Formats: sequence, C-alpha cells, structure tokens
Amino acid sequence: MSKPGFAALLAAVLLLVCFPVSAQKKLYTRGYRLQDFRSKTTKVVLDGSPALKKALREEVTSLWTISPYEFCTLAEYKSGKSGSDCYYLVPST
Repeated sequence: MSKPGFAALLAAVLLLVCFPVSAQKKLYTRGYRLQDFRSKTTKVVLDGSPALKKALREEVTSLWTISPYEFCTLAEYKSGKSGSDCYYLVPST
C-alpha cells in the first residue's frame, strides 16, 4: 500500500473511532441546575449550640427565598441524606 493511501486509511479509521467518543459528554447549564435546586426542598440541619441553632433559624427564615425549606435534626439528615428528593444545608463548625 502506498504512503498516501495508508495515511488516508489511518485518518478515516481515527475519525470513525474518535468521533463518537467526543459526543458522549453531557453538559448542564447553570440555569438547568438552578431549576432543579429551586424545585426541591432544602432541609436546614439544626445541630450544635443553642445560639447557633437560634441564629441559623432566624437568618434562614428572614433571608432564604431561592427554594422551599424546612428545618430538621442531625438524625433526620443522617437517615435521609442518601435520597435525592431534597437538598441539605449543613453548617460545619
């Protein structure tokens, strides 16, 4: 086989092999991700000192508007965190 024919055959094989692979990646826009976030309930975990619990409850109640929310305990968070029906806001100290 001549070199130009071999180069064309090699280029065709590489295109056939590489082209479908490049189209496999999924892209999600920020709007799509925020739409999902806005549609699910955010559970705010109240754990720690009484002062932290009170401050977090007051601030979330007065400022949180991006999604529906509810408060839960650390035990409720641990038992439900593997599900995909809500998001959790967990303060860390």
